[in-house]
Amino acid sequence: MQTVVIVYGGESCEHDISVITALGIYSIAKRKYQTELVYYKNHTFWMGRALNDISFYNEFDEKKLVECRFRDNYLIYKKGFGEKKRVVDCVINACHGGCGEDGALSGFFDTVGISHTGSNVFGSSLFMDKAFSKSFFEKERIPTLKYVVVRKDSFLPNIEEMGYPLIVKPARQGSSVGIAIANNQEELEKAIEESLEYDTKVIVEHCLVDFREFNCAVCKKNDEILASEIEEPIFKKNYLDFYDKYTDTTESRRELPADISGKLREKIYSLAKRIYERAELQGVVRVDFLFDGKRLYVNEVNTIPGALGLYLFVKEGQRGEDVLSYMIDQAIQAHEEKELLRKDFASEVLKNYRPTGKGGVKK
Repeated sequence: MQTVVIVYGGESCEHDISVITALGIYSIAKRKYQTELVYYKNHTFWMGRALNDISFYNEFDEKKLVECRFRDNYLIYKKGFGEKKRVVDCVINACHGGCGEDGALSGFFDTVGISHTGSNVFGSSLFMDKAFSKSFFEKERIPTLKYVVVRKDSFLPNIEEMGYPLIVKPARQGSSVGIAIANNQEELEKAIEESLEYDTKVIVEHCLVDFREFNCAVCKKNDEILASEIEEPIFKKNYLDFYDKYTDTTESRRELPADISGKLREKIYSLAKRIYERAELQGVVRVDFLFDGKRLYVNEVNTIPGALGLYLFVKEGQRGEDVLSYMIDQAIQAHEEKELLRKDFASEVLKNYRPTGKGGVKK
């Protein structure tokens, strides 16, 4: 039986959602794999039985846990007066936002030689940053809303030309954290100021008023890109905020599958698969769309979506637990292929090196 480790938590505004994702994935993964929870907190990896109890996270107590670390393809932890190590076949990255979704953890596990789910460093960092995402969409001619980038301590560009209402978002946050709608200049300045509390860079977009939102997840099974069912969040506000997404309210619900035409459905599938392929993404990725009745726009790409997007795979012949296996298989294959690449190059540079005293090289 293969061993998988679910890494979650992290220093992020989406920490609590990461915990929920991890515990949900744990209940699925343990049916097929030897599964271990590893909690990332205070820049340290932790393991222990206490992690299975959701109430533990309200009052974190490191005395109930064991510190652990990763090296090569091992999980190493303290046992008595010594250490034990366990072979890890794959790490499931369940850290939303922060170091989990921006590519930092991907880089870490690449460095210590352990396969991991989720996209590589480039794909992760690209879509964690909404400004860079916009540049990618423009280059690939993928429809996206007009926008302006605002940085901390910089002069405001001429934003109002886009026309009110405007929506303000921290460039590198998720789960709708720090987002606000502005209907005039006073509200715009306040929204930018508040968003800059979460990031040093924010995105100001033209805000659609009468629109629908659609979400679609994609993943890879062998050489085939699979698309999930399409869901439509139903809400009364201009956008779905953090509390609407993750708490029960009377003002929001979700339709799965969404009631849409076959033509619109195929357009969503086409764009989602195109983004996945062109950005060389891995694992399950959720693409969020906005539709104004005439034109479809890509809103954002989530490389580590809530619950890893498994709940969206409800089409006939699809099961969330199978998709999780596809993710793990893809991660292991990608790691094995990378290990086969040459990492050395015959060179006489060090042998011929002569210090110049100016930081240069004399031959």
